[in-house]
Amino acid sequence: MRSRSTPAPVPPFAPEDPVAPFGSLFPAGSAGFQPAASPSSCGADPKDPSPVSRAPPGCHRRARAGTRRQAACRPVSRSSRLKWLDTAGRQANFSRVEPSSRPGRTGFHRKIGWVKSILISPDKCDYHVHYFLDGCVHEEMTLANIEREALRLGLAEICVLKHYSHRLPNGGPAWVNWKRIVPEQFDSFLTDIRGYRKCARISMLTGAETELLDDSGTVNIPAAAADRLDALSLSVHWLPRMGVLTADPAFNPWCPEGSPPGVVADWQDRVSKCDPAAVIENFVAAYRHAIEKNPKVLVFAHMGDGLDPLRIYGVPVDTLSSDRLNILMEPLLVACAEAEVLWELTPSPVKRPSILDRANELGVRFSATADAHFLRADGWANLREHEKAEKYLSSLGLTRGTIKRTQQFHSGDAR
Repeated sequence: MRSRSTPAPVPPFAPEDPVAPFGSLFPAGSAGFQPAASPSSCGADPKDPSPVSRAPPGCHRRARAGTRRQAACRPVSRSSRLKWLDTAGRQANFSRVEPSSRPGRTGFHRKIGWVKSILISPDKCDYHVHYFLDGCVHEEMTLANIEREALRLGLAEICVLKHYSHRLPNGGPAWVNWKRIVPEQFDSFLTDIRGYRKCARISMLTGAETELLDDSGTVNIPAAAADRLDALSLSVHWLPRMGVLTADPAFNPWCPEGSPPGVVADWQDRVSKCDPAAVIENFVAAYRHAIEKNPKVLVFAHMGDGLDPLRIYGVPVDTLSSDRLNILMEPLLVACAEAEVLWELTPSPVKRPSILDRANELGVRFSATADAHFLRADGWANLREHEKAEKYLSSLGLTRGTIKRTQQFHSGDAR
């Protein structure tokens, strides 16, 4: 029989927890948990230059008499902490491999050190996180790394996306920066995410980012494939086919000089003959029909003020006043609010914030995203930048929302 003075063994973590809370790292009675001499005792002197860290604030136990929490850890070296994490079966690195593989051997390794106590905010979500199977996504964007970073950011729910383009404007396998979907790759994506043991503290949804194709509301993914997902994130990567204006696939709006001779001049001539208000009305109708025809469309991806796709193609929408633009966009805002489709914002400032103000008044709910294609490697869209999008959304005074079908938190109570 174990003597009363022998410390009890440290219990293992739950297998689905990628980062354990500090309260479970050193439970009361374990070798790494020693009661402090007084409530004010916190371990090491913060000015002490020795290579030890103070115990994290999460390691507390309730005093026997009273309700105050006491700091109850003594100093533990960083190397000991990492060794303890490894011994407990945790990954101490951001790694290219999944938790089921041997950690710390291949791919990208970044020490996460001692992660601070996690506070999950129920209205803090990111529904636009890409998976490494897409060629435009960094290979460090594995499910384990995404989940760990999302927990560090305090996200309550994320949606991991696969690009899905069934058809491209030129009818070929590739156009500009986009490639036609490979069905086997889509199946692999679903297999990976459904077989992954998710952490209980965060909801991870399965989705696809696809395009709006025409003004009848057709989206660029077959219904059978969409039914296998939790949500669709609808983008306008290229101008949809519209009765008022349809783009020539040979025209590349991001690099006009790379278009064939005469194509740019022809496009500019066609745009100049169009009424920008009529183009916006047709564009809005396309979005509205997409909502009506596709119930899996739950997010409008990196939407901004809703007019950026037209600006990219040279449509002079900003010649119209803010009041006029609000009137033209209102049918879409109403449909978005009624269908509870989230309006997604990145950290990039919008040109016409009055449209977002009107959307907020009509009941549209917003979601922040970094449009993450990278985790921490240098790139143009890092998951670590999510907080910038949250701050920008807050600066505009907009109301946050979550995907209704899976949430446990009502967006009306968010702010």
